[in-house]
Amino acid sequence: MSKQNISNASQLYTGKGSYPPLFGKNKRNGVPLMAITKVDMGTPDADDPDGFVISQSLTALGVFSTDTDVAGALAAAALTGIADVPRNVVAAWTGTAIITITGLDEYGQVMSEASPSGTTFTGAKAFKAITDITVSADVTLLTVGTGEVFGLPYVLTTKSDILAFYTNLVEEGNTSTFVAGDSTPATTTTGDVRGTVTPNTPANNLATVLWMHVQDNGSKEGLVGVTQA
Repeated sequence: MSKQNISNASQLYTGKGSYPPLFGKNKRNGVPLMAITKVDMGTPDADDPDGFVISQSLTALGVFSTDTDVAGALAAAALTGIADVPRNVVAAWTGTAIITITGLDEYGQVMSEASPSGTTFTGAKAFKAITDITVSADVTLLTVGTGEVFGLPYVLTTKSDILAFYTNLVEEGNTSTFVAGDSTPATTTTGDVRGTVTPNTPANNLATVLWMHVQDNGSKEGLVGVTQA
């Protein structure tokens, strides 16, 4: 399959129709041509609350490294610490603490996310891989797994840039939840740098496809978001 960039321009126009007042506004004949991108997420697995870590203890001084310690369902499938698609992390434990998850996004960039102080956590960032887990206080019955918030490969600036969203060939864009990319400097408590979607229909090996417009394809930040942290 051959690939070729059409243009490096930030805006493209099509057509030769001309009207002087309109040309004075756009500086081009015709109308703006907006590129629409297909995002094929494959067939995401159902959420797995202990897919990374099956119930066990972790001390505040310890680092739970997924290279050696993970005992969850994903590990059993020879996918230690790796999710099927970029998606959020969920966790639960006994004993009030802050849990910090460190891993990689779908482009291999290091990213981290920390929970509020408590005993449960539903993350907002989409991780492709988990590398280690730490807690601020000793905990027991710790489980860590995957949720149903899926990451996007490009920055979603606003929900209006979603043209269509399908699960199992059914269009459900108006009933799913979309969160735009967080453009503030990334920290452990900011949102996903590119944005996420939570399907209305629970994921369970259903074909998932999204059509979107990327507003700013002329910069790294506009394309894939601010630098991860």
